[in-house]
Amino acid sequence: MLARMFRGIYTALFYLLLPLVLCRLWVKGTKVPGYRSGWMQRFGCFPHVAGNRSIWVHAVSVGEVRAAMPLIDALLLRHGNMPLVLTTTTPTGHEVAKRHYQNRILVGYLPYDVPSMVNRFLSRTRPRMGIIMERELWPNLFTMCKRQNIPLLLANARMSQNSMQKYHLAGPLVRELLSALTVVSVVSEEDRSRFIELGISPDQLLVTGNLKANALRQPDKPEMKSRIRLRLGHIRPRWLAASTHSGEESIVLDAHEKLLHVMSEALLILVPRHPERCHEVQSMCKEKGIESMLFSQGDTVDSTTQVLIVDTLGDLIHFYSLVDVCFVGGSLCPVGGHNVLEPVMDDCAVLFGPHVWNFDDICRALRKKGGGIEVRDSMDLMETVQRLLVDPRERTCMIEQASKVLEDHKQSLPLHLEKIEQMIGRHLTEDEMMSEAG
Repeated sequence: MLARMFRGIYTALFYLLLPLVLCRLWVKGTKVPGYRSGWMQRFGCFPHVAGNRSIWVHAVSVGEVRAAMPLIDALLLRHGNMPLVLTTTTPTGHEVAKRHYQNRILVGYLPYDVPSMVNRFLSRTRPRMGIIMERELWPNLFTMCKRQNIPLLLANARMSQNSMQKYHLAGPLVRELLSALTVVSVVSEEDRSRFIELGISPDQLLVTGNLKANALRQPDKPEMKSRIRLRLGHIRPRWLAASTHSGEESIVLDAHEKLLHVMSEALLILVPRHPERCHEVQSMCKEKGIESMLFSQGDTVDSTTQVLIVDTLGDLIHFYSLVDVCFVGGSLCPVGGHNVLEPVMDDCAVLFGPHVWNFDDICRALRKKGGGIEVRDSMDLMETVQRLLVDPRERTCMIEQASKVLEDHKQSLPLHLEKIEQMIGRHLTEDEMMSEAG
Protein backbone atom coordinates (compact mmCIF):
# COMPACT_ATOMS: atom_id res chain seq x y z
CA MET A 1 0.00 0.00 0.00
CA LEU A 2 2.80 2.41 0.92
CA ALA A 3 4.65 1.57 -2.30
CA ARG A 4 1.49 2.27 -4.33
CA MET A 5 1.15 5.66 -2.63
CA PHE A 6 4.80 6.52 -3.38
CA ARG A 7 4.32 5.49 -7.01
CA GLY A 8 1.16 7.62 -7.26
CA ILE A 9 3.04 10.67 -5.96
CA TYR A 10 5.93 9.94 -8.34
CA THR A 11 3.55 9.67 -11.33
CA ALA A 12 1.73 12.89 -10.44
CA LEU A 13 5.04 14.74 -10.14
CA PHE A 14 6.19 13.31 -13.49
CA TYR A 15 3.03 14.62 -15.19
CA LEU A 16 3.48 18.03 -13.56
CA LEU A 17 7.14 18.28 -14.55
CA LEU A 18 6.69 16.95 -18.09
CA PRO A 19 6.44 20.45 -19.68
CA LEU A 20 9.77 21.35 -18.03
CA VAL A 21 11.30 18.09 -19.27
CA LEU A 22 10.22 18.93 -22.83
CA CYS A 23 11.57 22.49 -22.52
CA ARG A 24 14.88 21.06 -21.32
CA LEU A 25 14.99 18.72 -24.33
CA TRP A 26 14.36 21.65 -26.66
CA VAL A 27 17.12 23.73 -25.04
CA LYS A 28 19.59 20.81 -25.15
CA GLY A 29 18.65 20.46 -28.82
CA THR A 30 20.34 23.81 -29.57
CA LYS A 31 23.69 22.05 -29.03
CA VAL A 32 22.70 18.46 -29.84
CA PRO A 33 19.98 18.43 -32.54
CA GLY A 34 19.16 14.79 -31.77
CA TYR A 35 17.31 15.90 -28.63
CA ARG A 36 14.70 17.51 -30.88
CA SER A 37 13.89 14.27 -32.71
CA GLY A 38 12.09 11.09 -31.64
CA TRP A 39 9.62 12.90 -29.39
CA MET A 40 6.69 10.71 -30.42
CA GLN A 41 8.64 7.63 -29.33
CA ARG A 42 9.24 9.26 -25.95
CA PHE A 43 5.43 9.39 -25.67
CA GLY A 44 5.23 5.66 -26.42
CA CYS A 45 4.32 5.96 -30.13
CA PHE A 46 6.53 3.17 -31.49
CA PRO A 47 6.11 1.29 -34.75
CA HIS A 48 4.00 -1.85 -34.29
CA VAL A 49 5.99 -5.08 -34.05
CA ALA A 50 4.39 -7.76 -36.24
CA GLY A 51 4.78 -11.54 -36.05
CA ASN A 52 6.48 -13.08 -33.02
CA ARG A 53 6.78 -11.17 -29.79
CA SER A 54 9.97 -9.16 -29.47
CA ILE A 55 13.04 -9.22 -27.26
CA TRP A 56 13.44 -5.72 -25.85
CA VAL A 57 16.76 -4.26 -24.64
CA HIS A 58 17.13 -0.85 -22.99
CA ALA A 59 20.54 0.88 -22.87
CA VAL A 60 20.53 4.48 -21.71
CA SER A 61 23.56 5.88 -23.62
CA VAL A 62 26.69 5.05 -25.62
CA GLY A 63 28.51 3.00 -22.98
CA GLU A 64 25.47 0.87 -22.21
CA VAL A 65 24.66 0.42 -25.92
CA ARG A 66 28.18 -0.87 -26.58
CA ALA A 67 27.98 -3.18 -23.56
CA ALA A 68 24.68 -4.58 -24.89
CA MET A 69 25.97 -5.21 -28.42
CA PRO A 70 27.51 -8.65 -27.74
CA LEU A 71 24.20 -9.78 -26.21
CA ILE A 72 22.17 -8.36 -29.07
CA ASP A 73 24.39 -9.87 -31.76
CA ALA A 74 24.26 -13.29 -30.10
CA LEU A 75 20.46 -13.08 -29.82
CA LEU A 76 20.16 -12.12 -33.50
CA LEU A 77 22.14 -15.25 -34.40
CA ARG A 78 20.22 -17.55 -32.08
CA HIS A 79 16.71 -16.12 -32.46
CA GLY A 80 16.60 -14.47 -35.86
CA ASN A 81 12.85 -15.12 -36.08
CA MET A 82 12.17 -12.85 -33.09
CA PRO A 83 12.03 -9.07 -33.59
CA LEU A 84 14.55 -7.20 -31.47
CA VAL A 85 13.84 -3.74 -30.05
CA LEU A 86 16.59 -1.51 -28.59
CA THR A 87 15.65 1.66 -26.71
CA THR A 88 18.03 4.39 -25.56
CA THR A 89 17.62 7.70 -23.74
CA THR A 90 20.30 9.88 -25.34
CA PRO A 91 20.77 10.88 -29.01
CA THR A 92 24.40 9.73 -28.90
CA GLY A 93 23.36 6.26 -27.78
CA HIS A 94 20.63 6.23 -30.43
CA GLU A 95 23.07 7.27 -33.17
CA VAL A 96 25.66 4.62 -32.22
CA ALA A 97 22.96 1.92 -32.23
CA LYS A 98 21.48 3.03 -35.58
CA ARG A 99 24.92 3.21 -37.18
CA HIS A 100 25.87 -0.27 -35.97
CA TYR A 101 22.62 -2.13 -36.67
CA GLN A 102 21.21 -0.19 -39.65
CA ASN A 103 17.77 -1.79 -40.17
CA ARG A 104 18.49 -5.18 -38.55
CA ILE A 105 16.70 -4.20 -35.34
CA LEU A 106 14.19 -1.53 -34.29
CA VAL A 107 16.01 1.33 -32.51
CA GLY A 108 14.12 4.08 -30.68
CA TYR A 109 13.78 6.12 -27.49
CA LEU A 110 12.41 4.81 -24.19
CA PRO A 111 9.02 6.37 -23.36
CA TYR A 112 8.57 8.64 -20.37
CA ASP A 113 7.73 6.71 -17.22
CA VAL A 114 4.01 7.45 -17.01
CA PRO A 115 1.43 4.62 -17.26
CA SER A 116 -0.31 5.67 -20.49
CA MET A 117 2.95 6.08 -22.43
CA VAL A 118 4.47 2.88 -21.03
CA ASN A 119 1.34 0.87 -21.88
CA ARG A 120 1.33 2.29 -25.41
CA PHE A 121 4.97 1.27 -25.84
CA LEU A 122 4.41 -2.25 -24.49
CA SER A 123 1.29 -2.83 -26.59
CA ARG A 124 3.13 -1.81 -29.77
CA THR A 125 6.46 -3.59 -29.19
CA ARG A 126 4.96 -6.71 -27.51
CA PRO A 127 8.10 -7.79 -25.61
CA ARG A 128 8.39 -11.41 -24.47
CA MET A 129 11.13 -10.23 -22.11
CA GLY A 130 13.07 -7.07 -21.27
CA ILE A 131 16.81 -6.65 -20.70
CA ILE A 132 17.61 -3.44 -18.83
CA MET A 133 21.27 -2.48 -18.87
CA GLU A 134 23.03 -1.57 -15.64
CA ARG A 135 20.80 0.33 -13.17
CA GLU A 136 17.82 1.93 -14.87
CA LEU A 137 14.95 1.64 -12.35
CA TRP A 138 11.60 2.96 -13.61
CA PRO A 139 8.60 2.44 -11.23
CA ASN A 140 5.74 2.51 -13.75
CA LEU A 141 7.63 0.66 -16.48
CA PHE A 142 8.54 -2.16 -14.09
CA THR A 143 5.04 -2.31 -12.61
CA MET A 144 3.41 -2.55 -16.06
CA CYS A 145 5.84 -5.30 -17.10
CA LYS A 146 5.01 -7.25 -13.95
CA ARG A 147 1.26 -6.90 -14.56
CA GLN A 148 1.69 -8.13 -18.12
CA ASN A 149 3.94 -11.04 -17.08
CA ILE A 150 6.93 -9.69 -19.01
CA PRO A 151 10.08 -11.07 -17.34
CA LEU A 152 12.83 -8.52 -16.74
CA LEU A 153 16.60 -9.00 -16.51
CA LEU A 154 18.58 -6.14 -14.97
CA ALA A 155 21.91 -6.84 -16.67
CA ASN A 156 25.43 -5.83 -15.64
CA ALA A 157 24.01 -4.12 -12.56
CA ARG A 158 26.11 -2.18 -10.09
CA MET A 159 25.23 -0.70 -6.71
CA SER A 160 27.64 1.68 -5.01
CA GLN A 161 27.50 2.39 -1.28
CA ASN A 162 26.27 5.94 -2.00
CA SER A 163 23.50 4.73 -4.32
CA MET A 164 22.38 2.11 -1.83
CA GLN A 165 22.01 4.74 0.91
CA LYS A 166 19.93 6.94 -1.43
CA TYR A 167 17.67 4.03 -2.43
CA HIS A 168 17.11 3.23 1.26
CA LEU A 169 15.28 6.58 1.58
CA ALA A 170 12.53 5.26 -0.72
CA GLY A 171 12.52 1.77 0.80
CA PRO A 172 8.97 0.54 -0.02
CA LEU A 173 9.06 1.83 -3.60
CA VAL A 174 12.53 0.36 -4.22
CA ARG A 175 11.48 -3.02 -2.80
CA GLU A 176 8.44 -3.05 -5.10
CA LEU A 177 10.70 -2.15 -8.06
CA LEU A 178 13.17 -4.92 -7.29
CA SER A 179 10.39 -7.47 -6.82
CA ALA A 180 9.32 -6.81 -10.44
CA LEU A 181 12.69 -8.08 -11.68
CA THR A 182 13.03 -11.73 -12.60
CA VAL A 183 16.84 -11.77 -12.48
CA VAL A 184 19.52 -9.22 -11.56
CA SER A 185 22.99 -9.98 -12.92
CA VAL A 186 25.54 -8.08 -10.83
CA VAL A 187 29.16 -7.22 -11.55
CA SER A 188 30.67 -8.24 -8.20
CA GLU A 189 29.99 -9.86 -4.83
CA GLU A 190 29.93 -6.39 -3.25
CA ASP A 191 27.09 -5.39 -5.60
CA ARG A 192 25.25 -8.60 -4.72
CA SER A 193 25.47 -7.82 -0.97
CA ARG A 194 24.14 -4.29 -1.49
CA PHE A 195 21.17 -5.46 -3.56
CA ILE A 196 20.32 -8.01 -0.84
CA GLU A 197 20.48 -5.22 1.74
CA LEU A 198 17.92 -3.30 -0.35
CA GLY A 199 15.54 -6.24 -0.04
CA ILE A 200 16.00 -8.33 -3.17
CA SER A 201 15.93 -12.11 -2.81
CA PRO A 202 19.32 -13.85 -3.18
CA ASP A 203 17.57 -16.25 -5.59
CA GLN A 204 17.10 -13.37 -8.05
CA LEU A 205 20.82 -12.52 -8.13
CA LEU A 206 23.59 -13.80 -10.38
CA VAL A 207 27.24 -12.63 -10.17
CA THR A 208 28.58 -12.43 -13.74
CA GLY A 209 31.52 -9.99 -13.80
CA ASN A 210 31.48 -6.91 -15.99
CA LEU A 211 29.83 -7.30 -19.39
CA LYS A 212 31.79 -4.32 -20.71
CA ALA A 213 34.85 -6.58 -20.93
CA ASN A 214 32.99 -8.20 -23.84
CA ALA A 215 31.98 -4.92 -25.45
CA LEU A 216 32.25 -5.21 -29.20
CA ARG A 217 34.92 -3.20 -30.88
CA GLN A 218 33.77 -1.12 -33.79
CA PRO A 219 34.43 -2.93 -37.06
CA ASP A 220 38.09 -2.30 -37.88
CA LYS A 221 38.46 0.29 -40.63
CA PRO A 222 42.11 0.19 -41.73
CA GLU A 223 41.56 2.94 -44.28
CA MET A 224 40.18 5.27 -41.59
CA LYS A 225 43.05 4.46 -39.23
CA SER A 226 45.58 5.03 -42.02
CA ARG A 227 44.04 8.41 -42.83
CA ILE A 228 44.17 9.42 -39.16
CA ARG A 229 47.78 8.24 -38.87
CA LEU A 230 48.74 10.38 -41.87
CA ARG A 231 46.91 13.36 -40.41
CA LEU A 232 48.82 13.02 -37.13
CA GLY A 233 51.98 13.89 -39.05
CA HIS A 234 55.49 12.99 -37.99
CA ILE A 235 56.21 10.52 -35.19
CA ARG A 236 56.20 12.22 -31.81
CA PRO A 237 55.24 11.33 -28.19
CA ARG A 238 51.42 11.08 -28.12
CA TRP A 239 48.94 10.52 -25.32
CA LEU A 240 45.17 10.41 -25.25
CA ALA A 241 42.59 11.83 -22.83
CA ALA A 242 39.37 9.96 -23.62
CA SER A 243 35.76 10.81 -22.71
CA THR A 244 36.61 13.82 -20.54
CA HIS A 245 33.99 15.92 -18.75
CA SER A 246 33.57 19.51 -17.65
CA GLY A 247 36.10 20.37 -14.96
CA GLU A 248 38.38 17.60 -16.12
CA GLU A 249 39.82 19.20 -19.27
CA SER A 250 41.43 21.98 -17.22
CA ILE A 251 43.33 19.33 -15.19
CA VAL A 252 44.35 17.47 -18.36
CA LEU A 253 45.49 20.68 -20.07
CA ASP A 254 47.45 21.74 -16.97
CA ALA A 255 49.21 18.36 -17.06
CA HIS A 256 49.98 18.72 -20.76
CA GLU A 257 51.26 22.27 -20.26
CA LYS A 258 53.71 20.96 -17.64
CA LEU A 259 54.65 18.03 -19.90
CA LEU A 260 55.53 20.39 -22.74
CA HIS A 261 58.25 21.94 -20.57
CA VAL A 262 60.11 18.61 -20.52
CA MET A 263 58.81 17.02 -23.77
CA SER A 264 58.29 19.92 -26.15
CA GLU A 265 57.14 17.68 -29.03
CA ALA A 266 54.41 15.90 -27.04
CA LEU A 267 50.94 15.82 -28.60
CA LEU A 268 47.76 15.47 -26.54
CA ILE A 269 44.71 14.03 -28.31
CA LEU A 270 41.73 15.20 -26.27
CA VAL A 271 38.28 13.64 -26.80
CA PRO A 272 35.50 15.25 -24.73
CA ARG A 273 32.65 12.90 -23.85
CA HIS A 274 30.18 15.35 -25.38
CA PRO A 275 31.41 16.70 -28.75
CA GLU A 276 29.30 19.86 -28.42
CA ARG A 277 31.75 21.04 -25.72
CA CYS A 278 34.78 21.01 -28.03
CA HIS A 279 34.68 24.73 -28.83
CA GLU A 280 34.64 25.44 -25.09
CA VAL A 281 37.72 23.20 -24.71
CA GLN A 282 39.44 24.97 -27.59
CA SER A 283 38.85 28.30 -25.85
CA MET A 284 40.51 26.87 -22.73
CA CYS A 285 43.56 25.95 -24.82
CA LYS A 286 43.71 29.48 -26.20
CA GLU A 287 43.57 30.97 -22.70
CA LYS A 288 46.54 28.79 -21.68
CA GLY A 289 48.53 29.68 -24.79
CA ILE A 290 48.36 26.09 -26.08
CA GLU A 291 48.13 25.61 -29.85
CA SER A 292 45.14 23.43 -30.68
CA MET A 293 43.05 22.34 -33.65
CA LEU A 294 39.74 20.54 -34.16
CA PHE A 295 39.78 17.12 -35.80
CA SER A 296 36.79 18.08 -37.97
CA GLN A 297 38.89 20.75 -39.71
CA GLY A 298 40.46 17.95 -41.73
CA ASP A 299 43.97 19.45 -41.63
CA THR A 300 47.21 17.58 -40.99
CA VAL A 301 48.61 18.08 -37.50
CA ASP A 302 51.86 20.00 -37.89
CA SER A 303 54.72 20.40 -35.43
CA THR A 304 53.20 23.56 -33.90
CA THR A 305 49.96 21.80 -32.85
CA GLN A 306 50.12 20.76 -29.21
CA VAL A 307 46.53 19.54 -28.70
CA LEU A 308 44.22 17.81 -31.19
CA ILE A 309 40.58 18.07 -30.06
CA VAL A 310 38.41 15.30 -31.49
CA ASP A 311 34.98 16.82 -32.05
CA THR A 312 33.41 14.00 -34.10
CA LEU A 313 31.25 11.18 -32.77
CA GLY A 314 32.45 7.58 -33.04
CA ASP A 315 36.12 8.26 -33.88
CA LEU A 316 37.64 7.77 -30.40
CA ILE A 317 38.02 4.05 -31.06
CA HIS A 318 40.52 4.70 -33.88
CA PHE A 319 42.94 6.63 -31.67
CA TYR A 320 43.71 3.99 -29.01
CA SER A 321 46.14 2.12 -31.26
CA LEU A 322 47.84 5.37 -32.35
CA VAL A 323 48.99 6.40 -28.86
CA ASP A 324 51.00 4.73 -26.09
CA VAL A 325 49.20 6.10 -23.03
CA CYS A 326 45.51 6.80 -22.40
CA PHE A 327 43.84 8.61 -19.53
CA VAL A 328 40.16 7.59 -19.26
CA GLY A 329 37.92 10.48 -18.25
CA GLY A 330 34.91 10.83 -15.99
CA SER A 331 37.28 9.79 -13.21
CA LEU A 332 38.96 13.02 -12.05
CA CYS A 333 35.49 14.49 -11.51
CA PRO A 334 32.60 12.73 -9.72
CA VAL A 335 31.07 11.03 -12.77
CA GLY A 336 32.10 7.45 -12.02
CA GLY A 337 34.50 6.77 -14.87
CA HIS A 338 34.16 5.17 -18.30
CA ASN A 339 35.27 1.87 -19.80
CA VAL A 340 38.93 1.49 -18.79
CA LEU A 341 39.24 -1.77 -20.74
CA GLU A 342 38.72 -0.20 -24.18
CA PRO A 343 42.31 1.14 -24.39
CA VAL A 344 43.63 -2.22 -23.13
CA MET A 345 42.08 -3.95 -26.15
CA ASP A 346 44.42 -1.85 -28.33
CA ASP A 347 47.55 -2.42 -26.21
CA CYS A 348 47.49 1.01 -24.65
CA ALA A 349 48.64 1.74 -21.08
CA VAL A 350 45.64 3.01 -19.09
CA LEU A 351 45.36 5.71 -16.40
CA PHE A 352 42.29 6.84 -14.45
CA GLY A 353 41.33 9.10 -11.57
CA PRO A 354 39.89 8.20 -8.15
CA HIS A 355 36.17 8.51 -9.11
CA VAL A 356 35.66 5.13 -10.79
CA TRP A 357 32.65 3.60 -9.01
CA ASN A 358 31.15 2.57 -12.37
CA PHE A 359 34.19 0.30 -12.86
CA ASP A 360 35.27 -0.13 -9.27
CA ASP A 361 35.86 -3.89 -9.52
CA ILE A 362 37.92 -3.62 -12.71
CA CYS A 363 39.96 -0.61 -11.55
CA ARG A 364 40.68 -2.36 -8.24
CA ALA A 365 41.94 -5.41 -10.16
CA LEU A 366 44.03 -3.22 -12.49
CA ARG A 367 45.66 -1.43 -9.55
CA LYS A 368 46.31 -4.71 -7.73
CA LYS A 369 47.92 -6.41 -10.73
CA GLY A 370 49.79 -3.33 -11.96
CA GLY A 371 47.68 -3.12 -15.10
CA GLY A 372 46.49 0.44 -14.52
CA ILE A 373 47.57 3.53 -12.59
CA GLU A 374 45.40 5.90 -10.58
CA VAL A 375 46.27 9.60 -10.82
CA ARG A 376 44.88 12.29 -8.53
CA ASP A 377 45.80 15.69 -9.97
CA SER A 378 47.52 17.43 -12.88
CA MET A 379 51.04 16.95 -11.49
CA ASP A 380 50.44 13.26 -10.83
CA LEU A 381 48.99 12.87 -14.33
CA MET A 382 51.88 14.71 -15.99
CA GLU A 383 54.59 12.74 -14.15
CA THR A 384 52.92 9.39 -14.90
CA VAL A 385 52.39 10.19 -18.58
CA GLN A 386 56.00 11.35 -18.93
CA ARG A 387 57.37 8.24 -17.23
CA LEU A 388 55.33 5.88 -19.41
CA LEU A 389 56.10 7.71 -22.65
CA VAL A 390 59.86 7.23 -22.10
CA ASP A 391 59.71 3.69 -20.65
CA PRO A 392 58.33 1.12 -23.12
CA ARG A 393 59.16 -1.74 -20.76
CA GLU A 394 56.84 -0.39 -18.03
CA ARG A 395 54.10 0.15 -20.64
CA THR A 396 54.46 -3.42 -21.91
CA CYS A 397 54.28 -4.83 -18.37
CA MET A 398 51.14 -2.78 -17.64
CA ILE A 399 49.43 -3.93 -20.84
CA GLU A 400 50.22 -7.60 -20.12
CA GLN A 401 48.70 -7.37 -16.64
CA ALA A 402 45.68 -5.40 -17.85
CA SER A 403 45.03 -8.05 -20.53
CA LYS A 404 44.77 -10.68 -17.78
CA VAL A 405 42.11 -8.58 -16.02
CA LEU A 406 40.26 -8.28 -19.33
CA GLU A 407 40.24 -12.06 -19.79
CA ASP A 408 39.05 -12.60 -16.19
CA HIS A 409 35.83 -10.72 -16.95
CA LYS A 410 35.03 -12.29 -20.31
CA GLN A 411 32.95 -15.06 -18.73
CA SER A 412 30.23 -12.43 -18.28
CA LEU A 413 28.79 -12.81 -21.79
CA PRO A 414 28.16 -16.59 -21.70
CA LEU A 415 26.67 -16.31 -18.19
CA HIS A 416 24.23 -13.63 -19.37
CA LEU A 417 23.31 -15.58 -22.49
CA GLU A 418 22.64 -18.77 -20.50
CA LYS A 419 20.22 -16.91 -18.22
CA ILE A 420 18.51 -15.14 -21.14
CA GLU A 421 18.01 -18.48 -22.94
CA GLN A 422 16.35 -19.88 -19.83
CA MET A 423 14.03 -16.88 -19.61
CA ILE A 424 13.12 -17.04 -23.31
CA GLY A 425 12.54 -20.81 -23.13
CA ARG A 426 10.03 -20.43 -20.31
CA HIS A 427 7.92 -18.02 -22.37
CA LEU A 428 7.91 -19.64 -25.82
CA THR A 429 4.53 -20.62 -27.25
CA GLU A 430 4.10 -24.01 -28.89
CA ASP A 431 4.23 -22.45 -32.39
CA GLU A 432 7.39 -20.53 -31.50
CA MET A 433 9.05 -23.67 -30.14
CA MET A 434 8.35 -25.41 -33.45
CA SER A 435 9.74 -22.37 -35.32
CA GLU A 436 12.88 -22.39 -33.14
CA ALA A 437 13.35 -26.13 -33.75
CA GLY A 438 12.99 -25.61 -37.51
